[in-house]
Amino acid sequence: MAGPSEATQLMRSLDFVFSTALVLIWAITGAAWSAVVAGGDATPLPWDSSTDVRIGDIGGGTLVADQGAQLAAGRAEVGYGPAATGSATVAGAGSLWTVDGTLLLGDDGTGSLRIEAGGRVSSAAGWIADGASAVGEAIVTGSGSRWDVAGTLEVGNRGSGRLTISHGALVTVGGQLMIDEASSRIDSYVDMAAGGMLAIAGYADSRSIVEFLYLVGGTDAIRYWDAVAGTWAPITDATFGADYSIDYFDAGELAGYSLLTVGTVPEPAAVMLAGLGVVAAATRFRGGRCRAVRRAPGRSGGGSPPAR
Repeated sequence: MAGPSEATQLMRSLDFVFSTALVLIWAITGAAWSAVVAGGDATPLPWDSSTDVRIGDIGGGTLVADQGAQLAAGRAEVGYGPAATGSATVAGAGSLWTVDGTLLLGDDGTGSLRIEAGGRVSSAAGWIADGASAVGEAIVTGSGSRWDVAGTLEVGNRGSGRLTISHGALVTVGGQLMIDEASSRIDSYVDMAAGGMLAIAGYADSRSIVEFLYLVGGTDAIRYWDAVAGTWAPITDATFGADYSIDYFDAGELAGYSLLTVGTVPEPAAVMLAGLGVVAAATRFRGGRCRAVRRAPGRSGGGSPPAR
């Protein structure tokens, strides 16, 4: 049996915790710890549904899951402490991260999640920018990319949060979507463009953005990319049929959900969307392989150009 990796040995020598109870990916003395989870790696990361994960606990931390990696966690916090910066990326078809509890982006620090190129994330709940000093961001982009939230998704509780959905990506919310629920700053948004899709449990008339917004709590701050003005604009200013569409599903995987699509759905996302009405799917993802590496400070994922 191969011994622990050099990074793991160093972590243990500094009295870090790296176990099935709690995984900390953080920075100390200016060095950022990262976990790269790839389908071809040989060292299994000890994560399962009982594992609580902090990516960026007191400093910087990065998680990258790609190449068909499958990863599980009980609860995941990205950007935990006030000075922490954490980022997580799930990329590529077959790359899956299941969080049985809450996925939190920015507890008191800065946390970001990027789901792209067909990657998928599933969580029981989602919080983006929970604490007063928190900054949180989630970007879901590309055909087949998805974030499925079984319960409530909060975008900007007391901090500044942003969720961007574009290029045929899909976000589903089984509970209620809350935007700036407790914040007095009113600086959190859900931005949608280029065929981005948002499905929320509940009924909304197919021609009424007002009814769809009844399913959203807080500020209702959903925006679309206004190409003429070259800026984000309130979805209530958009034109039905030209800028957005609304569909309610009474069968299939999205039965009981209302779906808001902003812009033209690019292929092959249009095929996926058509299939949602007739195909039921329930998949559970577990396991995962990883190697721990040490990276230079300041190298983390993220970034969100206006219309991506």
